[in-house]
Amino acid sequence: MYQIHAGYIMPEDATQTTLDFSRLSLTILPTMQDVSWNITAIDLSYNSLTMLPYALPRAASLKRLLLRVNPLTALPECIRECHNLEELYVSGCPLTMLPDWLDELTALRILEISDTAIPDCPSVLRRLPNLRMLGIANLPWTTLPPWFCDLPLTTLTIDGMPRCDCSPLVGLKQLQHLGLSAMDYTIVPEWIRQLPLLHLLDLSHNPLEILPSWLETIPITTLMLAHVPLAALPDWHTWDRLTTLDLTACHLADAAFRMPLPRNLTHLNLDQNPITQLPSELYQCHSLYACSLANTALTTLPAWFFEDLPLVSLDISGTSLTFPALSQRSMLESFIFGMGKTSAWPYLLTHMPTLRVLDLSDTWLQSQSPSMGHALFPQLETFRGPRDQDRVPLIGAMPNLRVAVLSGGLSRGSREYLSALLGKSPQIQALDLSRWHCNPIPSTLVDLAELQTLNIAHKHLDQVPGWVNDMPYLKSLDLSDNRCTDIPRWMRNMTHLESLDLSGNPLQTFPSWLKDIPTLRDVAFMFPSVNLQCDHVLPEFLAAGIRLDVQYPRDDAE
Repeated sequence: MYQIHAGYIMPEDATQTTLDFSRLSLTILPTMQDVSWNITAIDLSYNSLTMLPYALPRAASLKRLLLRVNPLTALPECIRECHNLEELYVSGCPLTMLPDWLDELTALRILEISDTAIPDCPSVLRRLPNLRMLGIANLPWTTLPPWFCDLPLTTLTIDGMPRCDCSPLVGLKQLQHLGLSAMDYTIVPEWIRQLPLLHLLDLSHNPLEILPSWLETIPITTLMLAHVPLAALPDWHTWDRLTTLDLTACHLADAAFRMPLPRNLTHLNLDQNPITQLPSELYQCHSLYACSLANTALTTLPAWFFEDLPLVSLDISGTSLTFPALSQRSMLESFIFGMGKTSAWPYLLTHMPTLRVLDLSDTWLQSQSPSMGHALFPQLETFRGPRDQDRVPLIGAMPNLRVAVLSGGLSRGSREYLSALLGKSPQIQALDLSRWHCNPIPSTLVDLAELQTLNIAHKHLDQVPGWVNDMPYLKSLDLSDNRCTDIPRWMRNMTHLESLDLSGNPLQTFPSWLKDIPTLRDVAFMFPSVNLQCDHVLPEFLAAGIRLDVQYPRDDAE
């Protein structure tokens, strides 16, 4: 899976076995003799690397290499031996050329060279037979060579290059995704209409005021117009192919939505527009699946929006709303109202039996809500609570809850509230109590037999609670910003632990023995005290394939 964001190709494939050493200020990589080279992805982005270790080709299974924002002036020669490499990301590196040997990487499908210093289009691109996705945003090019139209591309991002003549792109007959954001276009280029397979077009951040009528005749299904100052919206009723429309921050007020919207829309984004009421024309969008109305001026939503549309996902973050009373069931599965404000617990949620994600992060509930004893959310899997959890009704069993993020805990009875809530959901796999202010933490957490992720940061802990050792399946533990001066050696027995955050603890010595935990892959120790040196252990951890982040030392005397 991939996402195009601001002109960059962003991989999202969580199935890759990744060695992540990004953002560690590394100037050199140690010899990683202890690393299992059965890895498929290495991320070394945002470091200070000028070269790579010659052992890199040992990773015969390597398919993805991310080197973004490193001071590399040339591609390291060792990459030449990575014959199975399929994806190479070097955006933000001061490269001035691509080497001729790049064509030896015949499996290469994705190449990202945006924001480099390459002065013109490298001829080696035409010798990459499997190249399908190319990122060339923010380059100083003014022309494209005639052979560019022969590339077998399906995805191209050429954003932020207003001086470049892009008309040769008309020959890319296999092109499906095209990014042309920030090109200073005042009119949409006509050559776009000759791309027969194009179905995603990104024109964001262009000073367009109107869209040409011919745009509806090409087969685009996704149109991105974020931050485009349209003077008026087109007559959408004939745009039957369009299913996804992004109008984020287009300065569109209520009057702009008096005309029908594309009737086959499945995804609509109206974030950051000054609308005060929901466009009534949305009622005709009988296929609308996902809608985002975050940071708008809406004050209420009509009942038909929840009851009559097939909405599955709704984002109304950053709004101040009064919710309607519902008489019929809603099909919503994801309800996001983070950083919102409302008078009390939104009881329309009782009409959402299929809800799987409920995100009320930093939402302000102005008044207390009474308890509700019945099973309110039988399908709920992820719950992120509001600013004060005590104002949420104590709900019944949530048999499918897997992720819980709780805030508040300042009132009388908070400890009992937490125990009751967790007692009804023993199957939780991830629990975040970093913003739950009621101490001490109940040791009954050990009864969460399936718990894999636990965040108990900011809990004034003087030592790691002993009951943590009784959580056999714990994979991620966040102990940051506590008062621990040492880490107990019994943590060696946590044979499933993969991630540990010790940042902000006044440790007297750094527990270098952590590298002996065979499953451990990530240790964070941000803000160590100035008299605690950790530089000597960094090579040992990296050599073992463990990410160790010890950046930003602090001065405890300040």
